[in-house]
Amino acid sequence: MGGGEFLDNSNDRKSHGQEESKLLVKRAAYRRFSRWMDRQLAELVTRWAHLATPNARRFARSARRRSKT
Repeated sequence: MGGGEFLDNSNDRKSHGQEESKLLVKRAAYRRFSRWMDRQLAELVTRWAHLATPNARRFARSARRRSKT
């Protein structure tokens, strides 16, 4: 991700006086990250599914079907 994709607006203050730091990310960068994270999580599920209980495996299959539609 490039240098201009993240902005820190830590100078913003809440109305009750506490400092709040937010990380603002461009939409395209967030989508890339989200897709990458989905792939990583799917890989982890695949790698560890053999250790899951039967009910957990059944849930994972139905969740996968729902996410593909």
